[in-house]
Amino acid sequence: MVESPRARNQQGQIWLNVASSCHVLPEYVNLDNSIYFRLEPLLPILARVLSPAHVTNLERYRAAQRRATVVVHDCRRRLPYPDASVDHILCSHFIEHVYPDEAGRILADFYRVVRPGGTAHIIVPDLEHLVRSYLGRVTSADEFVEATIFSSPRRPSRKYRVLEFLGFEGLRHRWMYDLPGITRRVMDAGFQAADLASLPSKAVRAEDGAESIHVAARKPRAGVSPAPG
Repeated sequence: MVESPRARNQQGQIWLNVASSCHVLPEYVNLDNSIYFRLEPLLPILARVLSPAHVTNLERYRAAQRRATVVVHDCRRRLPYPDASVDHILCSHFIEHVYPDEAGRILADFYRVVRPGGTAHIIVPDLEHLVRSYLGRVTSADEFVEATIFSSPRRPSRKYRVLEFLGFEGLRHRWMYDLPGITRRVMDAGFQAADLASLPSKAVRAEDGAESIHVAARKPRAGVSPAPG
């Protein structure tokens, strides 16, 4: 991507919200591959043939594009930014939707595009929280399995299977993490631990409490080596 003036926010920085879905943030460039973003220009036509629920979703994505800068991008692939050009990356509830080898490549690419001293904020569901809820009988076995989103209580529809075949991720989880697991992956990409309170996205999904893990990370400045793993 060739940087344009609108890529920089009011702080004069480039912040990315990777795999934003329709949860866009105005100060960020929001990247997502949702089919709803791709179909949104056809809303006047599709509204005549789609169900009310699908039309509502298209309207949500149209509203998102009007609230913030949106780039339609398959976030499993290399980010369309030069090396060391981004100040901050937020990636919320996406890494669990890709396979672990893909997650490693994605995090390495985050490291590539973040400038030295820049930051990343990775948020994933907490597997340990789900397990504790099940073992404490807060949730049933059915609720536990459904919460992992590894499967479905009923056979997916044909449209679901077609979308999955076409590579639209976000339909189910491919892997899950506890705090040590996701932290290790982020640090393996080259980042160092950072203070969450210092990040511009510190309030994102704060309402999740123990349900989500937040990993705050910083790319070392030149001459500063990452701490041993």
